[in-house]
Amino acid sequence: MNLIMQSKQLLCQTTIALAVAIAGLQAQTAETLEIHVTRNDGKEYILPVDRDESSLSFYNFDLTSLILPEGLSNLQTLSLSGNSLTNLTLPNGLWNLTSLDFEYNGPSLTLPEGLVNLQTLKIRGSLRSLTLSEGLANLRTLDLADEHWGRSLESLTLPAGMANLRTLNLANNRLTSLALPEGLANLQTLNLSGNQLRSLILPAGLPSLVDLDLSDNQLVEFTLPRSNVRTLNLSENQLTSLSLPAGTTSLTEIDLSWNRFRRLALPEGLSNLQTLRLEQNQLTRLTLPEGLAVSHQLNVYPAWNPLRQVLVPRGMNLDRLSVSGFSRDNFTIYDPAAILKISHLEDGVEISWSGGTLQSAPNIAGPWNDVNAISPVRRLRGSSLSSEFFRLQAE
Repeated sequence: MNLIMQSKQLLCQTTIALAVAIAGLQAQTAETLEIHVTRNDGKEYILPVDRDESSLSFYNFDLTSLILPEGLSNLQTLSLSGNSLTNLTLPNGLWNLTSLDFEYNGPSLTLPEGLVNLQTLKIRGSLRSLTLSEGLANLRTLDLADEHWGRSLESLTLPAGMANLRTLNLANNRLTSLALPEGLANLQTLNLSGNQLRSLILPAGLPSLVDLDLSDNQLVEFTLPRSNVRTLNLSENQLTSLSLPAGTTSLTEIDLSWNRFRRLALPEGLSNLQTLRLEQNQLTRLTLPEGLAVSHQLNVYPAWNPLRQVLVPRGMNLDRLSVSGFSRDNFTIYDPAAILKISHLEDGVEISWSGGTLQSAPNIAGPWNDVNAISPVRRLRGSSLSSEFFRLQAE
């Protein structure tokens, strides 16, 4: 009788222990998800991952395929750089993802909607095109540069609503055009160097922009809107025209080297400018505006230009001015108060001027040519008078 009772008690304890073990296994399975990957050798692997995992890194894993499961709602960092992923579709539900690194992979990436907490997105390599969906309000860094000069990205559509974006790096791609959305009030660094941009219109409302790099493109003309830009790099373009707003006191460095400037009209008020690079242009004369070298040393580099004359406004502190290849004795001092006056006479008009070069053209669009004469000059009433326009090019 006692033996029977002991056997029953042992059987009951075993059943309870087995039930506990099964329950524990079920609980463990409920907290574990599966990641399916394929490597360059063609082998497929199933990798377990905790549902609450906050960081995943597959850096240089030689992956050709990756399938992430649904349910990784706590994932914050995902690094996939250095693989051979030809395409990737991320699952929904990555609400807490803040950093995604997809550098040097394949040409296709599909991002799900709802990445509301994403702050850093790096996608470099052979990506051909990318369309970002709306909802990236917290994105701070968008880095699509190709450091290996693969010049891969051909088109890019940027959504509206990226109010917190601080860095946009699209260097060394193949972009021929780019439309920047409105509302980039916090953008600080914009790097579009090494593309094929033929024109670029910056939107208004970039109060935080301080570093602008548009070098090594195909720009012919450029207009900088009113901003707080400190460094402006436009080197290695095809520029013949540049428009800067007057009173841009924030500018400390301007690089216009390796362009096609024959004339350069800088605005007044560049009081903090410290470096002006003009190498390899077609300038024969350089006129420096008022307001330069007020409290800082200004270094001008005009090498490899057919430069014959440097005009300096009267009153500039020459002790703070250095023009490479020109001594102070070679400077031409001019009076910045240029005045153009046209007076009507009985038989025509009289044009008088001071402090500049008189130019004329057959119509308002040009071409403008210097008038080889001494002020004043007269134009008699006749057939040519109605089609002749005058302007004063400040020296």
